[in-house]
Amino acid sequence: MGTTAKKNVELLIELSKAYKAVQFYPEEHPALTAAIRSAIECIKTNAGDGDDISFLVTRSAFEYNGEVVGKNNNSFALFAKEFFSRNISTIFFMKDVTDEEMTNFFQILSQDPKSIRKAGGIEAALL
Repeated sequence: MGTTAKKNVELLIELSKAYKAVQFYPEEHPALTAAIRSAIECIKTNAGDGDDISFLVTRSAFEYNGEVVGKNNNSFALFAKEFFSRNISTIFFMKDVTDEEMTNFFQILSQDPKSIRKAGGIEAALL
């Protein structure tokens, strides 16, 4: 596994942790803050001086530049399903994302897929 692939695996692990923390902890809890900040730092590290980071989302995987990230990782398949079931086919993470933006994103993602669709989709919910 190359350096980029390892970094993407690490990033998805941190994003998954942050998503779970948003679902479990109250908004001001230190564990939630730590998980969100860890995910953001991982995004900044992966982006480096380059562009923002994006993943294609399929029913059971995340892809980066046409390659499945963490191909044999079942937790990634479940995480991808969370996005896919909410009609999210691509996710972009800007390297200057804030704690508040990341928390809001995962709070919205935690909502029932039907509620998100009823509200006009994930994009409408984010605005």
